[in-house]
Amino acid sequence: MPTDLISLPSAPLPDRGLAIGVFDLFHVGHLRYLQYARARCHTLVTLVTRDATVLARKRRAPAMPEHERVEIVQGLGWVDEVRLQPGTLDDTEAALAWLKALRVNHVFIGEDWRGSARWERLAPRIGALGMGLSWTPRANEVSTTALRERILASLHP
Repeated sequence: MPTDLISLPSAPLPDRGLAIGVFDLFHVGHLRYLQYARARCHTLVTLVTRDATVLARKRRAPAMPEHERVEIVQGLGWVDEVRLQPGTLDDTEAALAWLKALRVNHVFIGEDWRGSARWERLAPRIGALGMGLSWTPRANEVSTTALRERILASLHP
């Protein structure tokens, strides 16, 4: 893992950290997000959002099926556990239940989600459970949406 992309914390590392994402058309932004989280916990648990959840939220299916996205994240070799996301984060009570069941004590979320209605509801409740929450830096130069648009534009100039 390149250390020039991350700055290591001085406080003790949480035991089990959690990163959540769709990880469709895996790109350097996904890699940096997971590297950032991995450098800040002893064990990194990563949840890959299910195809049905992506379809319901974005009104389009991911380009890559969930089992392939799981395999790619597992293939990194330094993510300790990879699972399909048990449910949506929009159902606050259900999300808190599965977060507790995962036995994580820190959640890493992309900075672009800060201030969203979902995280305005979840953040204080996660804190009340004794879990930490960190907003991870965003790789502004890359996103799956931008990548998808660039691919489509190259096919139809």
